Amino acid sequence: MCLGRNTKKKNNNNESFNHCVWNLASNHTFVGKNVLEIATYTASCIFNEGFIPVLKAIEGTRHYADTVDNARILRAEKTVEANCKEIRTLRRALKTVENDNFVETDELLYATGIAD
Repeated sequence: MCLGRNTKKKNNNNESFNHCVWNLASNHTFVGKNVLEIATYTASCIFNEGFIPVLKAIEGTRHYADTVDNARILRAEKTVEANCKEIRTLRRALKTVENDNFVETDELLYATGIAD
């Protein structure tokens, strides 16, 4: 049976693509479906167009990571700001209570007829 001239070439291309996939996802240990799917997509990019699409994907993930980090920092700053405001309010109230107690004590020390 003659399969034709291109059979070996297709087989070599398939082997080459599979080699790209299994270089990214280990075939010695278990990898989940998601890892294998990502490895397959990445391998197809590398196999068809080289590493340029991978670099573009990395740029996109960098942009996403920066956006998430900035949002996290803003949330943290707002939380700290709210906590600081509460602490300042509590300190102010505590100081007011201390001053009121001090004024009452001070009035007792300087009242008329204490020396008698």
